Amino acid sequence: MIAWLLGIALALATAMATGQTLFVSDQLVITVRTGSSMEHVILTNLVSGDAVQVIQADAESGYTRIRTESGTEGWVVSRYLVERPIFQDRLVIAKRDLVEARVRIATLERSVASSTEALEDTGRRLSESNEEGDLLKIEIDQVRSGSSRDWFFAGAGVLLAGILVGLIAPRLRRRRRSSW
Repeated sequence: MIAWLLGIALALATAMATGQTLFVSDQLVITVRTGSSMEHVILTNLVSGDAVQVIQADAESGYTRIRTESGTEGWVVSRYLVERPIFQDRLVIAKRDLVEARVRIATLERSVASSTEALEDTGRRLSESNEEGDLLKIEIDQVRSGSSRDWFFAGAGVLLAGILVGLIAPRLRRRRRSSW
C-alpha cells in the first residue's frame, strides 16, 4: 500500500514538473582566453552587457581579440559580441527616457492649462469690455435721441410763441385817435 501511494505521489510530482514553463536565461557568461581557441587558458569571464574594445578580429578561427574596461586583453568567441547594447541596458535607457518624456508632457500640460486660463480670462475681459462698449453706445444713442427731442420741443415752443404773438400783437396796437 505504501509503495502504491509513493508511486501516485511520484507520478503527480512528475506531472507537475513537466507542466511547468521555464525560460532560458538572458544572462550570458563568456570566457576571455589567452588565445583564439578553446585550448588556451581562461583569463576572466564577461557577462552580458559588459563593454569591450575590439583590437583584432580573426574570422578564420571565429575569435576576436578584445580589451576589457579593466584593461585585460584576450580572445572571445566572435558570435557573442554585438554592436549595440543588450536589450536589458536599452530597456533601462528607454525607461529613463519615458520618465523624462512624462515629466516633459506634465510640464507642457501645465503650460497649456495656464495659457488656456489666461486666454479665457482675456476673452472674459474682452467680452465684458464689449458689453460695456455696447452699453455706452446705447447711452450715446439715448442722449442723441434725447437731444433731438429737446430741439424738437424747443422748435415747437418757438412756433407756438410766434403764433401767439402773431394773434395777440395786432390787438394790442394802440388805437389812434382819429383826427376827425
